[in-house]
Amino acid sequence: MTTEMPTRHSRSQSGSCLSVELPRSQRAGVGAYWLSPFWERRCSNVPKQTESRGLPWENQTVQQRFTSIEHYNLWPQAHLHTEWPGDGKPGDAIFDQFVASQVPGVPDFIRQQVLNRDAIVSLLDKIGPAILLTHLQSGAFGWPVADARPDLVKAIIAVEPSGPPFFDIQNVGAPEWFRYTTMMARPWGVTADPLSYSPPAANASDLEIVPQGKADGPNLSTCWMQKDPARQLSDDDSPSQSSLGGIKFVHAEPPGQRKRARG
Repeated sequence: MTTEMPTRHSRSQSGSCLSVELPRSQRAGVGAYWLSPFWERRCSNVPKQTESRGLPWENQTVQQRFTSIEHYNLWPQAHLHTEWPGDGKPGDAIFDQFVASQVPGVPDFIRQQVLNRDAIVSLLDKIGPAILLTHLQSGAFGWPVADARPDLVKAIIAVEPSGPPFFDIQNVGAPEWFRYTTMMARPWGVTADPLSYSPPAANASDLEIVPQGKADGPNLSTCWMQKDPARQLSDDDSPSQSSLGGIKFVHAEPPGQRKRARG
């Protein structure tokens, strides 16, 4: 018996970035690691992606966030990055292939979250129980799906999910390193979609938040957290959850940040 595993990609990308093989690099794509006789992988594109007027990533942004981040050092751990095949710059065959796969993205991140929640819920209603795997910006899409269909989401695997809770962070380099944006990207903590808390929260503003006084460790950002006593996400039929990420990546986060946001 196989288990369904729907996967969601990041902004300005498509299901092709989760491919089984990368022919130019002579390396297996990330999708190859998910192939198994025990689950059926489905990689679908973000709704409205091809209709969007948003622009794909610019070359410099791709280098700063994905391919040669060690040359920009916009956050303290960026110099540890070594895994991109090739030199990660325009003109390199692997870089050019990756850039060619980028597509316009839906610029309104809150709208993205609503569209994806509804689309994934509709998919699960058709295919049945599944393990939901999200990556990067789609990290915010999984939690409201589990909230809406706790009986159909067996587990969530969030790989380098977007964050931190509530507000986005800008990576600005030394010596400041981190700067919070002024617009709240995830007003319900880990997502912009309403979630079921205990005690109930009628509005996102009911989640009273305060800035963390001190980061969990050196070279880490502080976060925003709920005031004590914090509301807790409902545990009724909640799925198993795992958040995975490397410390050198742009979405690296201190242990416990999401727990503080959820309560």
